[in-house]
Amino acid sequence: MEHLSYRAVKIARADTLFDSKYTNIRSGFCYTDATETDEGKGMAMDVFDSGAVLFASEEEGERLRIECSITSRGSLHIAQESSGPLTQWSFGESPHTVEATVDPTGVGELLDYFHLDAAHLLPAVLRLEYTGYECFSNLCGLMKRLGIPYEIGEAAIVR
Repeated sequence: MEHLSYRAVKIARADTLFDSKYTNIRSGFCYTDATETDEGKGMAMDVFDSGAVLFASEEEGERLRIECSITSRGSLHIAQESSGPLTQWSFGESPHTVEATVDPTGVGELLDYFHLDAAHLLPAVLRLEYTGYECFSNLCGLMKRLGIPYEIGEAAIVR
C-alpha cells in the first residue's frame, strides 16, 4: 500500500466521512449528486477515484458546476460549466464551459504543495479545500501564486 502523508490520511478520512453523508455517483465527466439524477445506480465515490465535483449550484434557472479530475496522462483537468438565461445573455451560448489543464509536471508541484504522494488523491483534497462559486478562479489563483503553468480553454464569446 502506498505511503500517505499525515495530512493526506486526515483529508482522506474527512472525505470518506463527507461521502458517507452526501453520496456521489459517477456522471459522464466525474460525479453527480444522487439528488440530481433520481437514479439509485452508480458507484459511490472512493477517495482513490480520480475525479470530484468541487461545486454545483442551481438557482433561478441558472446552473453552475465545477469539476476536476486527473487524466490518464497524469494531467489535472478542471471544468466549469454554466447554463441558463444569464449564461446565454453573457456568453451568447448555454451551456458555456471554461477548462483549465495543468500538465503532469504542474500536478507534481501541486502534490508537493499539498504533501501528497499520489495524483489520484489530488481531486479529493481540492474538493475539501476549494469550493463555492469562485473555486475555479481560486484554484487558478493558487497556481499563479505557486508559479505553476496551466492552460485555459474557452469558446469565444458570440455577440
